[in-house]
Amino acid sequence: KAVVSTQSTGTKYWQEKTALVAKKFKGKGIHFVICDESKQDTDMRAMRLTDLGQETVFGIKTAKGTKYSPDIETLEDMDDFIETLTEFVEDFLDGKLPVRRKSAPVPKKQSGPVTVVVGDSFAEVVQDTKKDVLIEFYAPWCGHCKALEPKYAQLASDVKGEDSLIIAKMDATANEVPSDYNVQGFPTIYLSPANGKAPVEYTGSREVEDLKKFIKDNAEIAFGGSAVRDEL
Repeated sequence: KAVVSTQSTGTKYWQEKTALVAKKFKGKGIHFVICDESKQDTDMRAMRLTDLGQETVFGIKTAKGTKYSPDIETLEDMDDFIETLTEFVEDFLDGKLPVRRKSAPVPKKQSGPVTVVVGDSFAEVVQDTKKDVLIEFYAPWCGHCKALEPKYAQLASDVKGEDSLIIAKMDATANEVPSDYNVQGFPTIYLSPANGKAPVEYTGSREVEDLKKFIKDNAEIAFGGSAVRDEL
C-alpha cells in the first residue's frame, strides 16, 4: 500500500495528481490513499516523514508492515510530483528501496560485551549470514530486563571467544522490531542463526547456562554449530 500524506489544505489538488500516478500501477497490487498527516502519525514517524516542513510527503507500507520512504533530498528537489512518485513506486516494485524503520541513532562505538543494535543497524548486525546472533528485545522500564542485564553481560563475556557469535540487545521502545520477530512482552530473546536461517525464540529460564545451551542447540556456526549436531 502506498500512502501519500499531505497537509489538509489543497488536498483535492494532490488527490488529482496521485490519481494519475495510481492509474499507471493498476493491477500491480499497489493501493493509493491520501490523508491528513496527523491521521497517519505513527506510520509517518516510523518512516521519518514528520516535521520536515514539506507540504507533501509520501511513503509505502506493505501488508507485512514493512515501510519505505524517500530521503529528504528527494522531497526537497521535487519539481514534478507525478514523476517523483512514479519513480519511487517503480523502485519499490523493482526491490531497489531500502527499508525505513524507526531507529535510535547508530552507536558511534560499542562499549561493554553486549552489542547495542538499533533499527538502522539491525539488518547489518542481526541478519549477518556469517554470524549467529542472540538478540534481546528489551524496554528501559522493564524490571525483568534490568534483572537479566548482569546475566546477559556475563553470557557475552563467557562466549567472547566465539568469533562467529554475537550477543546483542535492542531497545524495542525506541526502534522498530522487524516482522520476523514476535515481541509481545519484555524481555524477548531470539537467536538469529547464520546462513539465513529463520530466527528461533528462546522460552527457557533467563540463566547464563541455559542461554548457552540454547545457543549451542540452535547455532549454525558457533560452537561447531549444525556440523557438530549432525555428527551426534
